[in-house]
Amino acid sequence: MGRAGDWWNIFDLVLRKGSDMEKIVLWGTGKLAGKLMPVLTDTVILVVDNDESKWGTVWNGFTISPPASITDFYGKFDRIIIATADWRMI
Repeated sequence: MGRAGDWWNIFDLVLRKGSDMEKIVLWGTGKLAGKLMPVLTDTVILVVDNDESKWGTVWNGFTISPPASITDFYGKFDRIIIATADWRMI
């Protein structure tokens, strides 16, 4: 199985475990996040990205926030899904 297949197996596992309408923070707004968004739209409560130039812009109906804003949602979400290839930077 190729590398892309490995990623999709991971996402499938995450999505199955998170299927009970959990509240999700989505970290990232790139290709991976874009592919997940159609499945997650009903459960995402916050979208964050490291790229300052994206903060305050709208992506898939959500205003992109800085990662520090996650603290404002403490206790209001069940999981953070890191949907970026640069996950080591987080």
